Amino acid sequence: MLIKRRITVKAVVTDQLKRRLAAEIQEAMRRLDGEIEGIGRQLKRLEREGGDARALEQCRQQREARIRKKASLLEQLKQLPQLPNGQEIVQGSVEGLVEVRMGDRWDDIQGAEIVLRDGRVVALRDPLREGGKPSDRQ
Repeated sequence: MLIKRRITVKAVVTDQLKRRLAAEIQEAMRRLDGEIEGIGRQLKRLEREGGDARALEQCRQQREARIRKKASLLEQLKQLPQLPNGQEIVQGSVEGLVEVRMGDRWDDIQGAEIVLRDGRVVALRDPLREGGKPSDRQ
C-alpha cells in the first residue's frame, strides 16, 4: 500500500547557515516593524474617531502580539552565534510517498529524514531502506 508520510528536514549548523538564518530573522523583524507601525496608525485613527471599544482592544492585542513576536525573534537572533557548528537542527518537513508492507514497523515508516549542509543534501535517513541503516554521505 502506498501512503504519504512526513519526512523531517534537518540542517547541519555551519557559519553559512547561521548567516542565512540571521538574515531571515532580521527580515522578519523588519516586516513586523512595518506591521506594528501600521497597526499603531490604525489605533490612533480609531482613538481619534472614537472607534468602538472592541475594535480598539483588538488593535491593541494585534499590536502587542507582534511586539512579542519581534522580541522572540530578537532572542533567537542573539542565540544564533551560540549554536555549535556540526549540530543538526530541524528546518521543517516535506511529504513523501512510501510503500508500506505487512510487518513494517510504524516508527520506521515515520522516521525518515533528509539532512542538508549549506543547501545540499548530505544524508538520507530512512529506516525502511537499506536494512534500516541511514544512508549518510558526509
